[in-house]
Amino acid sequence: MTRSLRRRQSRKRQADNSPIDIKDKLAQKRKAKATRRKLMGLIGFSLFFAILVGVPLSFSISPKIGGSVGLLIPLFVVCYNYPRTALWAFLIYMPFSGTMTYWIGGGNALFQLSKDGFYIPGLLGLIYYCRKKKQAIIVSKPLLIR
Repeated sequence: MTRSLRRRQSRKRQADNSPIDIKDKLAQKRKAKATRRKLMGLIGFSLFFAILVGVPLSFSISPKIGGSVGLLIPLFVVCYNYPRTALWAFLIYMPFSGTMTYWIGGGNALFQLSKDGFYIPGLLGLIYYCRKKKQAIIVSKPLLIR
């Protein structure tokens, strides 16, 4: 008798939980698909704009500068839309920035500013996000050490 009661209860739980679980799973899949679609559209737009600006610059000024601008435009767009990831990338890149500047760029001033490609759009995106959500940009006073 207890087995049949347990079976009924487990079937009831499965019947109660399954539509909710399926709806949650479908909602998560829709959200992931929308996020992927947004990212692909963002990358496509930024690459198109980078080619539109970078190719004429590489023919008119220098191929190095045209290529650099062509890489920086998608970097700016993606870093603005994903500010926290951009700021983490900036923190990871900082120890290697001097090496990259002189190894790849040959001491070019444009490569000196490449680290700002992570920081400035990420910071602007974070400020915009915090103002939109009405959150504090600076750490609150109770968390500060006195």
